[in-house]
Amino acid sequence: GPASAPPPPAPPPAPGGAPPPAGGDGSQDALGSLQRLVYGSYGETYFNAGGGSPLLYAGVLLATQQFERAVAVLAAVPHLRQEAVHFGLALQHEGLLAVAQQKLADSSLLVGTSPSPSLALPPLVAQHVGEWASEGVDASRAAIGYLWLLRGPAAQRQELCIQLLLGCGKPEALLPRSGLSHIAEADYRELLRAVSSRLAGKGRASQAARLLYEAREHRQLSALLVAELSANIAAAARGTNPAAGDAAERAARLCADAAAFAREWRDSDPKEASAHGAPLFALLSIAQLLEGADAWRAASKGLPAAGPRGATDAIAMQPLSALLVRVEALSEAGLLPASLAEVEAAQAEYRLQPPEVRRAFPQLVETCVELLHAQYVALRIARCAPMP
Repeated sequence: GPASAPPPPAPPPAPGGAPPPAGGDGSQDALGSLQRLVYGSYGETYFNAGGGSPLLYAGVLLATQQFERAVAVLAAVPHLRQEAVHFGLALQHEGLLAVAQQKLADSSLLVGTSPSPSLALPPLVAQHVGEWASEGVDASRAAIGYLWLLRGPAAQRQELCIQLLLGCGKPEALLPRSGLSHIAEADYRELLRAVSSRLAGKGRASQAARLLYEAREHRQLSALLVAELSANIAAAARGTNPAAGDAAERAARLCADAAAFAREWRDSDPKEASAHGAPLFALLSIAQLLEGADAWRAASKGLPAAGPRGATDAIAMQPLSALLVRVEALSEAGLLPASLAEVEAAQAEYRLQPPEVRRAFPQLVETCVELLHAQYVALRIARCAPMP
């Protein structure tokens, strides 16, 4: 007759040669004994010999409520990692998963020892979504959705999103707001501000400014523009910002963009602009004066004005008197003294300014002295000129 099916293989012997336990021994519950039987006595070499049956082993682990180990088994197989992420997120949502926030040094997803290890779910999800988040803005938004399903410290979830967006180069995935409607408004605002701050710190201020502008985060955008304007002025004073070329173009464009935003802010929300925009308006006035003075110097020497032609040609044609009008405006704002009697008041106003504004004052004072001296020379020449 036909050959009979071979008997199932016998379970491996337990340590010390004793047969594997068949159930509780009176000191442990039956489920715990079964879990130890599956994982400790049989193990992966029995259910997944040669790595050919990971689903079988994961299924047995799930059936015995060893959820952390089951997800780790699936995650170890590249084509099953997505299922591992989905299982992990669903189990965590239902409160069935012990989650560790970080992996250990050996990169294992399981943290701790038997019988109840924890699963490093956040690193698993971050690694998975990072593999495809750079495929486009929609993919990046979907990746943020995965990360936002993680439970645990809000700061860690935010940090994972920041690293994802910067790593895949898609910070614009935060816009428009409707694309991330599943995130609460307060959390969304905090995430957007954090990403913008990190972008600015990495020298990507234009991307940061666009995020803040589109999200109408006027206060944060004002602070960013103040920091960038101050840095440009300081760089020019040190001579590390070339007078021509890309750096000058970026500086002139920044000044123009800041002026446009300041006008729009004053028009759209004059109350907020008045309450929080003083540093920006002061530094913008200083930057415009310094930019005009640079163009005036270049024109008076017969040299081409620094910066893009569209931004500086008109400035280069300004007479000295136009620059002195700007100096008077700074005096009227209390930033510069118009007479000896106003020196103490101007000093008090100076001490109230934030560091970014105060940092620009040495170059401002030097430029004003130069302009006033030029006015004095022009007046003397005009006075000494012979009458026609």
